[in-house]
Amino acid sequence: MDFLVWGLLAFSTMLLLGGATIIYFSSEKSLQRTIAWLLYACAFWTVTSGVQSAFVSESINLLLVRLTFVAGLIMSFAIFLAVIRLIGKPRPVAERVVLGATIVGVLLSLSPFVIEAVTSQNNSTVPVRAFLYPFVVSILGMQLLASIVTMARGVAELPRGNTKSQYRVVLWGVTIGTMIGVCTNIVLPLLAPNLHSSRFAWLATLTWATVLFVAVIRHRFLDIRFALVRSAG
Repeated sequence: MDFLVWGLLAFSTMLLLGGATIIYFSSEKSLQRTIAWLLYACAFWTVTSGVQSAFVSESINLLLVRLTFVAGLIMSFAIFLAVIRLIGKPRPVAERVVLGATIVGVLLSLSPFVIEAVTSQNNSTVPVRAFLYPFVVSILGMQLLASIVTMARGVAELPRGNTKSQYRVVLWGVTIGTMIGVCTNIVLPLLAPNLHSSRFAWLATLTWATVLFVAVIRHRFLDIRFALVRSAG
């Protein structure tokens, strides 16, 4: 079972890294570059959350837990920026607010005020939460809520067509994948502290990667399919 979990984790990470690299070098547009960095952040989150408890040293596991929070905050901010670029309507005030909240969350996540320490229980890393843990989780929730609301409003204003189908696929994929990530890394440890939540990290990653490739191949999302054909030729 462990071999299958590690295999799925590695496969999902490779999908994200491959997709991010292809998108990054296929276009110089800000939307494509933003989504590429989003996928890199997703891969970083997958690695930090997936390899927890793989090390004997508690200091290394503590660093991985904190980096998982950092990766989640950066990933959520990148999702918000990608949504803004996607709908094509600048929102400078909202961007500054979300960016400020992200910076505060990242700085706090690296401090002992969010995750004080980690303990090992049943070969799993269990974080010892500090008093600012709910505050950082609320920042993460605010980022995701802002992205989903902005995306939903932008899609609703679009006329029917292939573009609307692209955005709808991405919206559902980001929403479902992110909710899986939040549930397996925040909700699940709260309900069952002894359960090794990193076993399920690949679920969110595989969801993001699958939705991205469906949007690219089936709905011509980001118009990189033609870049792939040209590069193959």
